[in-house]
Amino acid sequence: MQEYRPDALAAAITQSRAALPRAVDALCDTIAEISGRAPDRRVVEHVGRLWLMHVCDQLVHGKGHHVASSVATETPMSIVVPQRSLLNVTEIGLRAAIVRRLQTHQYATVLQGDRLTAAHLTNRKASRRDTVLSRFGSSSAQIAITAPYLKVSGGSELWAAWRARRELCWDTDRQPQLSIPTVNEAARKSVAFAALQSDDTDQYLRALIAITAPLDLVENFWVLHSWAAKQDFAPKLWYTATAQHTSTAFMHRMAIARERGGRLLVHQHGGGYGIDEQHLGEDHDIAVSDRFYTFGWSRADQPTRVAPLPTAMPQRSQGTPQGVLLMSLPVTTEMYRLQPFCLPSHIERAVTLTSDFIFQLVATTRITLRHSGHDRFPMVRLANAQATIDEDAGLTPGSVAASRAALVVHNYLGTSWLETLAMNVPTVCFYDPEFYRPRAEARPFLDALVRVGVLHYSGSEAAKFVNSLRGNPTAWWQSAEVQEAREAFVARYANFNDNWLEAWTEEFERLLS
Repeated sequence: MQEYRPDALAAAITQSRAALPRAVDALCDTIAEISGRAPDRRVVEHVGRLWLMHVCDQLVHGKGHHVASSVATETPMSIVVPQRSLLNVTEIGLRAAIVRRLQTHQYATVLQGDRLTAAHLTNRKASRRDTVLSRFGSSSAQIAITAPYLKVSGGSELWAAWRARRELCWDTDRQPQLSIPTVNEAARKSVAFAALQSDDTDQYLRALIAITAPLDLVENFWVLHSWAAKQDFAPKLWYTATAQHTSTAFMHRMAIARERGGRLLVHQHGGGYGIDEQHLGEDHDIAVSDRFYTFGWSRADQPTRVAPLPTAMPQRSQGTPQGVLLMSLPVTTEMYRLQPFCLPSHIERAVTLTSDFIFQLVATTRITLRHSGHDRFPMVRLANAQATIDEDAGLTPGSVAASRAALVVHNYLGTSWLETLAMNVPTVCFYDPEFYRPRAEARPFLDALVRVGVLHYSGSEAAKFVNSLRGNPTAWWQSAEVQEAREAFVARYANFNDNWLEAWTEEFERLLS
């Protein structure tokens, strides 16, 4: 398992980013070859940028592997080309196998024996909530809200949409009803084979893009672009937090909107932004937006484009907090992207630290472990621990579960620890600094949290600290030094606020004036 220390990770990210312009060119060539029509490069970059960044990460990561010992056999396999550009671990794992084949000169198998097939996905249907939200506001609204990252209750979101109906239109992520086309296998393989026969240093990158690019980025590229051009809803401002990551159709709409004078406003939607030394999501969101809003931090190199704006305080429980909750990171063996805790070696280290933490807890401790969605923590690694371990069934939102706990523990620097700090829930987090390096601006705030016991550099240290609280973290948490460090960090990196809607409205009115 390949390890990335901070310097090696920074070098790999730099190499991946340098390949991105060439990846855009490769996708343009693939679209042109298959459709017979050359696309606008600016549109291709806008629509396909995030997927291409992941491809570059995957290829750079693959070059660092000792692939000879892990080469797939020459048995033909069916390469499933996904419908949409939203990546998942299954797709990443499949692409990793193809990378290994390409880089060990077994590409003849990929181009001849393997078969390219379309993913069998159904079109997303609008939920009842989406249908109700879309009724608020008018088709002539100047501000559209699409896919905001609001961890509030459904009722609270509906109430916000109703209150702001004169200023903001909650526009659901419209999707055309597309049939899943047949993969143009012959054309894709022709493009890939031509790339591999050349002396181009990017031959593997070009071949990988030609073989694995989602249908929405190739066969359906012009269908989606034509559909977007026919949409008559044309607000001046488009606000979103996640649609630029999850919806190819939305990005086509934004490409058209830009041509018509519209502006795209993107809000931070997760952890690591502003804190990680380098962050793929942050790079992408800033690149595709006209204005990027943060949870409180700023960037000296983007003083007018990047600005803080509050986001909604997550939904909370009103009950009496009790017990200890451990919120785990996603656990997978596949490399998702070049970022801390998206890499197998980092994840394995976090799992080891978590085991150390659990095994050091005193026998009287009862702790509940909450998995990250379908990416479950390997509970077998915690067998024979003296503490009592329960598993959270995941039936309630994470913020609600956290607000019910007397103490919340996190095994990575993701989104959930930002939320518990913002909600003022007693919080402990541990990670290995050998695998993670924050940017210089964030370090003083993290160091302050280390000094007061919020952050720890090992699972064992965190367990000793939790044991010292003797089941009652309130006195420690409410102390002046802890609250001072928490409030300073929250103001800059976790600016959640119950009055978020007023702040949004004021900002949007300023942009329109």
